[in-house]
Amino acid sequence: MFLTLFVRRCAALHTPVARILNCRGPVSMNSIPMVWPLLFALFVPLCLPTCAWAQRRPRGANIFTMKADGSDVQLFVQVPDMVWHGSPIWSHDGRRIAFDASPDQNGGASARIYVASVKDPAGTVADLGPGNSPSWSPEDDKLVFYLRPGNPDELQPGVWTMAANGADRKRLCEGQKPRWSPDGTRIAFISDHNGVASLDVITPRWRKRVLQVDYEAIAGCGWSPDGEKLAFVGTRKNLEPRELGIVGTKGDENAVVMRYQADFGWLPSWSPDGKQLVVSMRGEETFQKLTLLRVAGKQSPSFIDGQAGTFFNLDATWSPDGQRLAFNSNRAIPE
Repeated sequence: MFLTLFVRRCAALHTPVARILNCRGPVSMNSIPMVWPLLFALFVPLCLPTCAWAQRRPRGANIFTMKADGSDVQLFVQVPDMVWHGSPIWSHDGRRIAFDASPDQNGGASARIYVASVKDPAGTVADLGPGNSPSWSPEDDKLVFYLRPGNPDELQPGVWTMAANGADRKRLCEGQKPRWSPDGTRIAFISDHNGVASLDVITPRWRKRVLQVDYEAIAGCGWSPDGEKLAFVGTRKNLEPRELGIVGTKGDENAVVMRYQADFGWLPSWSPDGKQLVVSMRGEETFQKLTLLRVAGKQSPSFIDGQAGTFFNLDATWSPDGQRLAFNSNRAIPE
């Protein structure tokens, strides 16, 4: 079937298939045993415009804000020469948003952390250096973040902290996507336990694994406002789709509550009143849409309005007053 589609596609583009394959007569699998790598290399790019999996791959994004009901969408910032902007998070006083940005289409190790004022983002963008997925301390005087392998400064990967102006960088431990607790005494992050993904909590005095259930991968986590729970998106071994779960921070083995299963995105975020979670989830016609899910009860997630015609909307976090969301998206920039 793939060979037939390849030949038809090449014919449509007036490509001399027999010359490419260096064979004569009818093309068959037996007659071209050594050209399958070439066949694949040529066939896949030609079919990319019509392949659903190719259309789902996110490419480039900016930071936006909007009301929690999906209205009043506003571009927050575009950093010059940066293609991917992600992981926005509001400061606790609501005056600033920290985020990461990268010249690569899908973020990654080349990302840098930026902070900008909510009132005048374009004129106040501050580059704090390499890093991903920042999170504010309760006093907004520090940020915790993580560095990937292959970062521009060739620093040791793992969880780091720094002052809000980018100074005084210190490595805490290995790990990814850290989140500062509401009271400032703990930091939660994604960890690895002998090949098993988990969540750990660290303080200046101790470190504890709080997610005892084995997961193949964890995409991100977020603290409840009271600091007693963590919401997370994870994938169990050989099990799809992903789970949106809630775990207590005391490390009890049976403390996980699986709230919903779906093709979720990365970073769940609690509303300031603790009643809702915002997280992205695959929609029928888009890569990811932002959804709201009530923490209590058994209701399904509900898509936020105003996302029609957008390819993806990710990484949403709440403003401190619960009125607006900051998120990244490839949507058109509002006039």
